[in-house]
Order: sequence, then C-alpha cells, then structure tokens
Amino acid sequence: MASRHRAGDGASLHITLFGRFSVRDPRRSDPIRISARVQQLLAYLLLHPGREFRRAHLAEILWGSRRQAQSRKHLRQALWALRAGIAEILPGRDLLRCQGEWVSARLDGGVHVDAHAFDEATRFVGPRLATPLPEDQAIALGEAADLYQSDLLEGWDQEWCAAPRAHLQRRFLLVMDALINHFEATSDDPRAMMCAARALEIDPAREGAHRAVMRLLVRAGDRSGAIRQYRDCEAAVEEELGVPPDASTKALYEEIVRGDDPRA
Repeated sequence: MASRHRAGDGASLHITLFGRFSVRDPRRSDPIRISARVQQLLAYLLLHPGREFRRAHLAEILWGSRRQAQSRKHLRQALWALRAGIAEILPGRDLLRCQGEWVSARLDGGVHVDAHAFDEATRFVGPRLATPLPEDQAIALGEAADLYQSDLLEGWDQEWCAAPRAHLQRRFLLVMDALINHFEATSDDPRAMMCAARALEIDPAREGAHRAVMRLLVRAGDRSGAIRQYRDCEAAVEEELGVPPDASTKALYEEIVRGDDPRA
C-alpha cells in the first residue's frame, strides 16, 4: 500500500506478532528458532510492555491447564531460554526485567515490534478525521496498514490473545475506513478499492466498505457489478448479524438501480 514504509529500520531485532509469530535478526536470512513456550511468554509480555507481572500470574495464564508445579517449571525454563537467547542476539542487553517475583518486558529502539509500531502510528484515528487526509496522516496510515499483514497471532487460540487481537482488528478497520474515504476523495480509485477489499477480508459485513465498492464500480462504469456487490453485502450482513443492510446501504442500492449518480 505505502511504498515508503521504513518502520523498524536500524533495529537489531524484528518481532512479528501480526500473522505468524517470528523473531528476526536483520543480519540473518532465516527467522530465529524459538520454542512454543518461549514464543507464548515473549508474545504475552510484548503485548503489555513495561507492565510487571507476578510469576504466578504468568504461569497461570500461559500454562494454567497443567499442575501448578509444572506450569511454574515451564515458566522458569522459558524465562531462562529467553534471556539466554536475547543475550546471544543482543549482547549486553535484555528484553526482560526480573525482580524477584516480578517480570516485565522492556523495549528500546533496537527492538521493532510490528504490533507496537502499528498501534503507535494509528492512535489519532477516529471518526472526526478530515477528508481528504493531510498528506502526513495519509502516509502514516498507509505505512501502518502495511504492518497489519494478518490478525494478531493468527492461529493461536489462547484466551489471552482475544482482547488485544480484537482491539488491533478494530483499529485496522478504522484505518481502512479513513484510507477508503481519503482515496475516494482524491480519485485514487484503485487504492480505495484495495483498502475496501482488505476491510472486507477482515469483516465481510462491513457495510461502509461494501458501499465504497459499489460507488467505485459505478464510477468505473460497472453498474451491474455494483448491484452484485449489494447482493454480496446483503448476504454477508444477514449471515453475520441476522439483519438486512442499513438504510444508507439500501438507499445507495436504489440510486444505482435507478441509474442515478451515487456521488451526487
């Protein structure tokens, strides 16, 4: 989406939480191999940077399905392996801060985490953004959207993943809304269509994205395609929410059927 994305340049360690979890050293061609337990510990701490957790809490939330003694053993092993691995990759530095029973993750400019970069770059997103966006905001949102390759920790079914995954997904959809409006307003129809498609991949019942596709298809001279898009919207909303499309979507559809210009 944004060709000028440079987030994380100069970082000694790149950690990916969107999609498939990975840890990369830019000096190496392959991802660093990390055990599943260390991945879970690192991901959980990185989703709460700077926040201190008691060891008992970490053991319970990460491996609470096992006996307490066993889950505490898993935590000790994971902490040791994580500290040893980081010491090898980043000599003289440590992602972990362990003080007695308390553990936290600490980050600096040498570590780039895609979810953090996305969250920081999109904090200003909301319903009152200007349309079109100022150039710096459009660039920032485009670069942030490039980071969101898939949902957070895709494929992980642990309960503690659900809330941050939903938070970042909602933020991403707001970013797509803003970019769709921006690209429509600046007549960059291909990028507006691409953003709408990305939004619908995440939320097939997102009516604002369906309406954008309908408008863009009409603008491209494909009125029948716009009508088919409404039918897709109708089916998705019914399946996901059990209701018909809202009044604004129906009104747009009726304009298109009548042959009106939906931009008017």
